[in-house]
This record gives sequence, C-alpha cells and structure tokens, in this order.
Amino acid sequence: MSKHKPLSFLIHEHILIEKALALFDDLLHTSVTQVEVLDRLVDFFRTYADRCHHGKEENILFTQSREKTLTPELKKLLEDLEFDHKKGRSLVTLIDDTNQFFKKGDFTLKDHCIKNIKELLSLYFRHIEKENTIFFPGILPYFSASELEKMYDAFENFDQKMIHERYQKIVDDTKKIIKS
Repeated sequence: MSKHKPLSFLIHEHILIEKALALFDDLLHTSVTQVEVLDRLVDFFRTYADRCHHGKEENILFTQSREKTLTPELKKLLEDLEFDHKKGRSLVTLIDDTNQFFKKGDFTLKDHCIKNIKELLSLYFRHIEKENTIFFPGILPYFSASELEKMYDAFENFDQKMIHERYQKIVDDTKKIIKS
C-alpha cells in the first residue's frame, strides 16, 4: 500500500467490514437470536468499524476534507457520510439492546432485531459503495502528495493509539474487578 494512497487503507478496511456484514446476513437466514454471535458482531462494529475505521475517517479524512474548498456535491456527500456513521451507531446499539433481551430468554423483539439488522446491512453496503466509488476518488485530487503521505501516517498512528487505549482499559478494568 503506497503512502500516497491512504484511502486504500480505508478501502481495505471496508473489505473486512463487508465480511462482517455477510455474517449478519447469515444470521438472518439461520438464527438471529444467537446471542454470542450478536455479541461478537456488536463488538466488531463498535470497535473495528466505528472506533477504528470511522475514527480515521471522521478525525482525519473528513476533518481535513472540510478544510478544502469542496464542490457543493462533495460537501453534501461528506455530510451524508457523517450521518450514515451516526445512523450505523444507533442501529448497532438497537441490535445490542435487543440482544440483552435475548440473553434473558425473551425473544419477543426478534422481529425488531431482524428489522434493525436489515437496515444496518442496507445502510453499510450503500455507505461503502458511496465512499469507494464517489467520495474517495472525488476527494483525492484535493490533497497534495505530501498531504496524502501525512494522512497515511496519521492513519497508522491512529490505529496504534487505539489498540493501546483499548487494552489499557481492559487491564485497568480487570484490575478493578480483581481488587473489588
């Protein structure tokens, strides 16, 4: 992956996100009430898709893009993409909330969960398509080679900090549990 193509960094992450979306789709055809699978997918979407992937987009790419003089179409698309992130977070929370009922043996919200999973699938597949085919190619010319190299480095630094923060929190939380 060339340092001059940091957006390929994000496109590569989209591939893994799409694989996780396929697992949600598999649940729709098997048993949407598999609580352990839902727990894993919720964790994946909160940690990898949202904190890691969307974190790079929102904190680096989108922030730097807003500093450019974008066409009205790209500005609108940027706003739409940010809205999609918020909507995705909301849907993942609703799926997790439903899963908490499933863990207690209450499956009355199964249809609600199915509806939210289908909406999440539709949202993410459209979102990834918009980023990969419209936004990323459209925004790339606004950045110099030097800016793209710095963005690539910022993406790498973001990932390194995030993983350390996550596991520092796990150690700190575990320490609290053991001492209580």
